[in-house]
Amino acid sequence: MLIARGLGDDLKLCWGGAHRTHGLAIGAFARGALAIMSRHSPLWGTPLVTRAASELERVLDQLETQEKPLPPESLEHVAQAIAAIFRVQADEVAVMELLPPGKLLGFVLPEKFRAVGTIPLTSTTALAARTARERRSDIINNFASTRHASVFEGVPLGRRQSESIQKMMSVPILRGDRVIGVAQICRKGISSTDAGPDFSTTDLTELQGLSSLLSRFLALNRSG
Repeated sequence: MLIARGLGDDLKLCWGGAHRTHGLAIGAFARGALAIMSRHSPLWGTPLVTRAASELERVLDQLETQEKPLPPESLEHVAQAIAAIFRVQADEVAVMELLPPGKLLGFVLPEKFRAVGTIPLTSTTALAARTARERRSDIINNFASTRHASVFEGVPLGRRQSESIQKMMSVPILRGDRVIGVAQICRKGISSTDAGPDFSTTDLTELQGLSSLLSRFLALNRSG
């Protein structure tokens, strides 16, 4: 299984038990991770991801005054704001919370997954369980060919039946030094090429950087 781990200028690759390092340009603007806004904007030169993260914060500010738990349309707004940061679709965003007493992960996004079930932290096939259990961030750009739990992929989200998750990023959501959930961004398609570009370590850094906002989102959804 090919897994990208860690941050910095190098991408750590694991193939089975063997490890090797493959240099990867963190400033790869071509992938859009640090795309620049229009020259006509007063914020010319500001990374698009910064603007998009600000949009997520604005959405959360609006949710402060809404009924709790949050209605489906509000959850969709959050999913869209997160998706915009990574140039994916809203159904390619997943946010899970660690349920009391800390042995199960439950879906918050996508909202339709809530009724399907939960993920035990003891699972050996669910990437989200490993992310929470080991507090480890991962990129898996050949996700479709790895052994993984697929029950949630069968939930209809408006895509062609032939489309499945091809690439995945997974990070723990932290409150202080405590894991309270997991966030995942994926790319779906009928093939790896169809799904779009590989995730980079820059993408992973951006997702990790959203931890405080995602922690706030989980708190908003459970309050009231």
